[in-house]
Amino acid sequence: MKLVGKGFTGTESPHGGGEVARQAALIRAEIDTGRSDTMLRLFDYILDCSEKDYAPKEVEVYHAVFAQTDRETSAHDSAVRTYIHRLRRKMDIFYAGRPGPRLAIPKGEYRITLIDAVEQVDAPKQKIAGPGWFEGIRTWRRSIWISLGAVGLLLIAVISWVTAGGLRAARLTAAETALWQPFGKDTRPTVIAVGDYYLIGKSVNGVEVTHLLRDFSINSHDDLERHLIQHPADMGRYVDVKLSYFPTSAGPALDSMIPIVKAFDDRKSRPSSTMALSQVGLDALKQSNIVYVGLLSGLGILRRPLFEASGFAFETSYEELIDTKSRKTYRASRGIFDDEHSPQIDFAYLASMPGPADNRILIVAGTRDPAAAAMARLAADPAQIDALLRRSGQAKNFEALYQVRSIGGTIMGAQLITVRPLKVQRIWSDNMTEQMFPDSTPKVGGLEDPGGQ
Repeated sequence: MKLVGKGFTGTESPHGGGEVARQAALIRAEIDTGRSDTMLRLFDYILDCSEKDYAPKEVEVYHAVFAQTDRETSAHDSAVRTYIHRLRRKMDIFYAGRPGPRLAIPKGEYRITLIDAVEQVDAPKQKIAGPGWFEGIRTWRRSIWISLGAVGLLLIAVISWVTAGGLRAARLTAAETALWQPFGKDTRPTVIAVGDYYLIGKSVNGVEVTHLLRDFSINSHDDLERHLIQHPADMGRYVDVKLSYFPTSAGPALDSMIPIVKAFDDRKSRPSSTMALSQVGLDALKQSNIVYVGLLSGLGILRRPLFEASGFAFETSYEELIDTKSRKTYRASRGIFDDEHSPQIDFAYLASMPGPADNRILIVAGTRDPAAAAMARLAADPAQIDALLRRSGQAKNFEALYQVRSIGGTIMGAQLITVRPLKVQRIWSDNMTEQMFPDSTPKVGGLEDPGGQ
């Protein structure tokens, strides 16, 4: 990499245009997708210092960015280093596979430099002086024998792989399977959408929030507004605190999904991103490919189109699925009063379907956390994907249900129950059938009112 400069001068000012300003705008937009105001302040502060050819000290960064000037600085090292590491990592991911100028944060420093990632040109091979033509022939013969030996070893390895069926397994990754290939065929970015749950703040005086509540019939700010209009007595008692939470399976699920999605980033107009499903609007639903990870109860805006196409429906809860054709019910074991050594049964669900603008949507979900984590693991396993697609008849649009056994949160095994095509003809039309879900029944009373349950 070629270093352009320690600081920025002239037209390279982030406020005056130039390549630095262009790159800074790209990075700021990337940071903004993660909705991290702290990281954005950190980037702007270091960029401003770098423009002035000044590398701030750690304690200066701490006070300027984290606004803790009234406290002792004993904790500044971990806060600054953690965020610098995250910022550097985000920039590395953004620029991965992109040649040309880029911004970088050198190791061990708090400044931003403009560098140029250039491909290294092979140096011209030097002529090696030898003792004459005889030495040249001897070297040539030795090279031939080495080459023949290498080819022989390669042939033996290839024959062994083919005989053992290992050639395909060694070559195939999850990103190369028919399940994932549609996500790499166009320039649309991929959004990994994590199913989240909206929280409501409870206030005793209309100002101070004392409790956080979760109500399954209120899943957004708009839902809360509608509830307050219908129940004026709750005005001031319940407020939007702009908080939501994720199931614990989100971590391991993302660990499985992100490397697959990132494998396609070099073909995309924008890199892939991860966000809460509640933040995915209609525009993103049309302009991106979507990978949903989470619980079946958190499907949000994907719920109606998916179950318009599905052969399953919910019964009294999101932990009870019924096959609408056979009328067979699949119910996750309750296990509320069992100890952590009691086996539990859950159900994992996978669906691949078209989006509203010829994009792709993949649903990786489960009735509860063990099932959601198990489904993410299966969806990242080339052998499991291959076996599933063979069972589906290589269907492009399909759904699959697995039974998952776990003990104390540890997954003991997963067994395929059924796989079948989805009926996708009407899923994005205006004439979808009327559907009822466990939280569809409107409340007749206020929040926390048993009459509203």
